[in-house]
Amino acid sequence: MRIASAFLLLLTLSCANLAVYQQQEMDTLYFGTQKPDGSAPVTDAEWQQFLADEITARFPSGLTTWEASGQWRDEHNVIERERTHIVQIVHPASGEIEGRIVALIAAYKKRFAQESVFRVRSDVWMPR
Repeated sequence: MRIASAFLLLLTLSCANLAVYQQQEMDTLYFGTQKPDGSAPVTDAEWQQFLADEITARFPSGLTTWEASGQWRDEHNVIERERTHIVQIVHPASGEIEGRIVALIAAYKKRFAQESVFRVRSDVWMPR
C-alpha cells in the first residue's frame, strides 16, 4: 500500500508539472602540480593563491576541493605520478559559465607551465 501511495504522489507531482529536482552540471577539474620542464612543483602557497585569485573569484557561490595522487602515461610511454588538486563545481548550464571554466583552465596552464588540466563533466540533479 505504501508503494502505491508513493507512486501516486510522484505521478500527481509529475502531472502537475512540479519539478522536485533541477538539472545542473558538475565539472570536476584535475590540476596536476608537476611541471613539464622539471622545475619545482606547484607549492601549497602557490595553489592557495591560485584558488583565491582565480577559482574562488570565478565561482564565489561555492565549490569543493581535495588533494589526490594522480598518474598518467607521458608521450614516452613512462608512467608519471604527481600530487593533484581536484576542484568540483556544480552549476547551471550556460555559455557564460563555460567561458569561466575555459578561462580558469587557461590561467592554470599559463601560470604553472602545465600541458593540460583534466576535466570531467556530469549531469547532476539538485533538489529545489
